[in-house]
Amino acid sequence: MTQGGTGASSSTGAITKVELQPPRISGTVNVNSTLNTLVGTGTIFQRELEIGDQIMVNNQISWVNAITSNTSLTV
Repeated sequence: MTQGGTGASSSTGAITKVELQPPRISGTVNVNSTLNTLVGTGTIFQRELEIGDQIMVNNQISWVNAITSNTSLTV
């Protein structure tokens, strides 16, 4: 997510956006329905993240478990 971006949740409490910390990540990110796959738009996960990096998902810390492409990773 670009610097200054924030997470958001829907009226049902489901995670709809992800805030990556530190804010060095390009693009924006959404979470799939299983809440363990992050799908990016304009992201370059393979360059900007590594397995084991911490990310913040709606104020909860998660760790990158796998990076499958520049636009998809699992936590």
